[in-house]
Amino acid sequence: MRRFLVQEWQRTGWRFKCLAAANLMLLPALFGLSVPLPQPVFRYNWVIDITQSMNVQDYHDPAMPADRLHFVTASLRRALPRLACGSEAGLSLFAGQQVLPLFEPIEVCEHRALLDQVLERLDSRMAWTADSDIAVGLAASMRQSSGLQPAVVPVFFSDGQQFPPGAALPNFPETAKGGSGLIVGVGGSVAVPVPRLDRDNRLIGYWEQAELEKFLPPGADRTDSASGFYLSRLDERHLLELAALTGYSYHRLQTPDALPDVLQSRDFGRVVWVSGDRPELWIIIALCLIFATLAAPA
Repeated sequence: MRRFLVQEWQRTGWRFKCLAAANLMLLPALFGLSVPLPQPVFRYNWVIDITQSMNVQDYHDPAMPADRLHFVTASLRRALPRLACGSEAGLSLFAGQQVLPLFEPIEVCEHRALLDQVLERLDSRMAWTADSDIAVGLAASMRQSSGLQPAVVPVFFSDGQQFPPGAALPNFPETAKGGSGLIVGVGGSVAVPVPRLDRDNRLIGYWEQAELEKFLPPGADRTDSASGFYLSRLDERHLLELAALTGYSYHRLQTPDALPDVLQSRDFGRVVWVSGDRPELWIIIALCLIFATLAAPA
């Protein structure tokens, strides 16, 4: 029987074969069948700096928030639909020397509304301290991410603003060094004053050097002058140094459009077979096959 069917198929013309293939292409769309497709998927732990320097407004895209923190969260919200189903994202907050996990990585398609809502509601009032030891926070995020299974790629968003300044570098966990990870530099290169906000997130002024001097521990580095506003800019040199020490990649967040491409880098993902939910793809292929039989000369 098998031999007979093969011979009959070989006798049919190419038009019949195209129409038969078109019918097969329509099956997933007509009956709601999921067809496995190879796709790169990613498993991220997004760690976001929420200290007060992240309130600085030095972004100038009219379609995006001006302050650093909400520019990060808006960029991540725009990147979410670009991540393939099967990818996962977790979220943690950094302030002081600690990283606080909000939730472990969850699937981005099934939980997109939840991820979007949480990112939309983040603000600096969630910070539990005004200090910001960037290197210690990065080390904490590395330890946290290395403890998650399956393997997760940490992405650390920060402007690199160190307070108090002059802190010694920590010992980064050897098990996490040299692995997949990303440091994202946030903010502009021009130093600008750090906003001072009230409990309702309304601007009430800007932090001054004299106000912050009293928070510095004994022996900490001090500025030459305690007068004037406390200024902040992206400390890219510090972040690049940390990237070199940890073996992580570095990306400067200048526009939201580049972030999805960075997050979809093959260095951070793995290819798996996932259920495809793109019925229009099969319909387009089927129509092309049908049009080919009609357009070709007899």
